[in-house]
Amino acid sequence: MPYSGNLITIDSAVIGKLTGYDVGFHKLWAADTGRNMKGENKGTLIGIFPKLTLSFGSLTEDEMASLAAKLNKASVSVTWYDPETKGTRTASFYTGDWQAKVKKKSTMMYAPFEVSVIANKKR
Repeated sequence: MPYSGNLITIDSAVIGKLTGYDVGFHKLWAADTGRNMKGENKGTLIGIFPKLTLSFGSLTEDEMASLAAKLNKASVSVTWYDPETKGTRTASFYTGDWQAKVKKKSTMMYAPFEVSVIANKKR
C-alpha cells in the first residue's frame, strides 16, 4: 500500500507546494578509510547523514514568508519520510543556502526553487 502521510514537516508544520522530494543517504567515513595495496576498501563508517532536497513550485508572498521563517533558523525539527523504513523519522536538521527569487513583482509571486535540509546527527 502506498504511503499516504506527509513527506515532511518542519517544526510540526506541514510543508506544502512541494514539487520534488529527494532523499540522499550520505556516508561519513573516518580517517582510517581507504584502499590498501590489494585494492580492498576498508574503513570505519561514522554514520549516515540524510540530506533531503526539497523542490518548491511558485509561492505567494505569504507562503514564502512562512517558509522562510522555518528555513532561516539555525536548526529545525524535521519529520521526514524514509524510503528504507517506509515510515517517518524525526530528527534535528539544518538548511543549506537558498534563494527567494521574485517571479512577478505586481503579484509578489516567487519562482520555484530548491533547498537542502541536512541532518545534524547520524541516522
